[in-house]
Amino acid sequence: GIYEKSQIFLDGLSFPTSVMPWRDGVLITAAPDILFARDTDGDGRADEQEVLFTGFIEGNQQLRVNSLRWGLDGWINAASGGHHAGFGVKTEVTSSRTGKKIPIGSRDFKFRPDTGELESLSGPSQYGRVRDDWGNWFGVQNSYPLWHYVIPDHYLKRNPHHPAPDPRQQLRGQAPRVFPNKPPQKRFHGFDHAGRYTSACGISIYRDCVLFPFSAEQTHAFTCEPFHNVVQHHVLKRNGVTFTGARAEDGEKDFFASADRWCRPVSTRTGPDGALYVVDMYRYMIEHPDWLPQEGKDELRPFYRHGEDRGRIYRIKPKGRKATVRVNFDQLDWGMGSSNGHVRDTAHRLIVERRDRKAAEQLAVTHWLPRTRFQAYSALQSLPGRFPSSSAVLDSSPHVRRIAARYPETLGQLCQDEHIGVRLQVALTAGSTPGEVAANALIRVAKQDGSDPFVHAAVMSSAGTHFDALLESLIDDERFAKALVKMGARRGGEGASAMIDRFEAETVAGMELCALWLDNLAKPISDARLDALFTSARELVQDAERDPAHRAAATGLLARTGDDAALLVNLISLANPQSVQLAAIGRLRAVGDSDSFQGLMGKLTTSEPATRSAILDALLSRKDWCGLLLDKIDKEAAVAQMLDASRRQQLRGHSSKEIASRATELFAKSTSTRSEVVARLRPSLELNGDAVAGKATFAARCALCHQVGDLGNAIGPDLRSITDKSAAGLLTAIVDPSRNVEPKYLSYTVELTSEETLYGLIRAETGNSLIVGQLDGTGRTILRSSVKALKSTDRSLMPEGLEADLSPQDMADLIGYVQALSE
Repeated sequence: GIYEKSQIFLDGLSFPTSVMPWRDGVLITAAPDILFARDTDGDGRADEQEVLFTGFIEGNQQLRVNSLRWGLDGWINAASGGHHAGFGVKTEVTSSRTGKKIPIGSRDFKFRPDTGELESLSGPSQYGRVRDDWGNWFGVQNSYPLWHYVIPDHYLKRNPHHPAPDPRQQLRGQAPRVFPNKPPQKRFHGFDHAGRYTSACGISIYRDCVLFPFSAEQTHAFTCEPFHNVVQHHVLKRNGVTFTGARAEDGEKDFFASADRWCRPVSTRTGPDGALYVVDMYRYMIEHPDWLPQEGKDELRPFYRHGEDRGRIYRIKPKGRKATVRVNFDQLDWGMGSSNGHVRDTAHRLIVERRDRKAAEQLAVTHWLPRTRFQAYSALQSLPGRFPSSSAVLDSSPHVRRIAARYPETLGQLCQDEHIGVRLQVALTAGSTPGEVAANALIRVAKQDGSDPFVHAAVMSSAGTHFDALLESLIDDERFAKALVKMGARRGGEGASAMIDRFEAETVAGMELCALWLDNLAKPISDARLDALFTSARELVQDAERDPAHRAAATGLLARTGDDAALLVNLISLANPQSVQLAAIGRLRAVGDSDSFQGLMGKLTTSEPATRSAILDALLSRKDWCGLLLDKIDKEAAVAQMLDASRRQQLRGHSSKEIASRATELFAKSTSTRSEVVARLRPSLELNGDAVAGKATFAARCALCHQVGDLGNAIGPDLRSITDKSAAGLLTAIVDPSRNVEPKYLSYTVELTSEETLYGLIRAETGNSLIVGQLDGTGRTILRSSVKALKSTDRSLMPEGLEADLSPQDMADLIGYVQALSE
């Protein structure tokens, strides 16, 4: 088990990040390519190499294609290397064997080396995309140590009329604590990440029982954190169709925690001997200079390459336990029966390569170990011949039955399965299976499990094939009604008559569904029943005795026919409940004409804070209204004072160059350069801050994006998690937020085909939708087909100018409040 020599197989590559044995050679990721190389003459060096795919994004070496892993379906999976949704969105990969160009964007992908096929997957994962014994895939990104991809992307993107939710379940949340063996290192940015995940990578699912006894109830996982010199151990437990995760009880220090600053664990893997292997890159510094501020680059430049000639691989196993050193893969049944995941994967791959259907069938039906039967059935999916669904559907393992649920003939039986994971697969398979049996199976799962967000997403991904049946059975189910109504409208008003019958003026749900349906229709529909609803709505909104929720729902039906602008403007009054006022603002925003603009402007100075905020968001939601607003600012200086720093920045970063230029010019009169502002407020560093006074400043200026307890919105990082709270660092972070912004906090403008403009963060990306986090703390899921343009402002969502009118003492108080925060 000791390596005695090394042999250079292939050199001259551009930053190879992953290697995987394949047939008589190896697959290599080396952006922009994925290569296949082999040695044909036995001298230990590759004399043949072929570029299988090309076009992967290059640039930063931390953000390149990586993590080749064998999939149970016979495809090779890989991570795209993206570190946030939107990274590399224009990436298009060319297959040399098929000649096809495949747009994968920032998503992960899978491919067949022999045929040149390639398909996008849910993603992106930055450095590491791995699976467990049962085919569940996991990813990672810097401050997110582990997530589970619950639903594959190819299911979610097949319904163009329903925006897919984020397919991931975060298992440890954002930036949980790590437990290093040394005090925190000096940081040059990201002060909220000191002592927390900031460089998560190299994840693995432990797939043996040498380090930990096998348990059907829990799974062990590992994530590297090279900045803090640790590898953290997680325990995952089944929770419905996904997992919950927690740090293992490893004491005051993490599972692997080095006191050597140069120790940089970047990858973990279960070896064929059951030991955990840890790759230590070993470097003086692990940060890429791209992410460092200028002072950090200057200080660390002499050390950029220190350690490039070093590195280690650690093997971790129980004391006194000998490692298994050799496996005979001529006995494939022995290999498939191993407790070790690596050994089973290799045997599985060889069965597929040799097309040994007989061995796979025997193992699938007779082997006592569920993991072996599961993997044997998985192999049969990749082999010629009919899949033995009749035996798989009766298997005692729900994981095997989940494979069976991929086959249409099993849906009628498995829709009643006791395991929710099997029922989830039934819902996914039904979307590719026409007919009454599949529709009934889908409806049964929807009624039983529709409250689970991932099952709900699965049902809606299949709704295109069974829309009429779902509409008839689920239109009165509040879990599905809105989604089906919107989908029907987007499908050209399909099911219109049946829907209108359910739009009742006397119920809140009836009016809400009607408004939702009308909002999503491409072309208006004329119907006497709708006219009657509109008349009832006009009467209802003016009845102060009616329930506010009912009045707000009725407001959504105004201005559909006729001129209701004056009525909507009058509803924006302190005399009306806030819900009614916000509904009126929403309708004026949707109408979008000049009368609506003037009506909203007229209400700015007389509205309460939440209503005023909604009005401002509405005024900034349309390009033409932005121009009209700037006209007002040019004529009336007081109007400019109504816009806070975030909204000023939104205008300065507008996708229209004309609007951005005008806003920059108009606001320049009241702004200074960031360096001047920092200099002006530097005396605050010498003052004692009053945390009580600072809280008031925080509430007024920072709570829009930061949440502390019940105060504010959770858009930016949780300031309570900051462990490095130096006053100088906080001053710079507050005054000059875009100096060193993390990519996930970059703001975007999203122009919709409806002429509406959204502003916020791109929280997640799927095959058919984007999730935009907005300034009010909400997330809006939008179909890709409704996006006209997407543009990054290259600025932090945290705006410049928050410090306007603050004295040095005010800033000292604010810093004091943040420093006093604790978890």
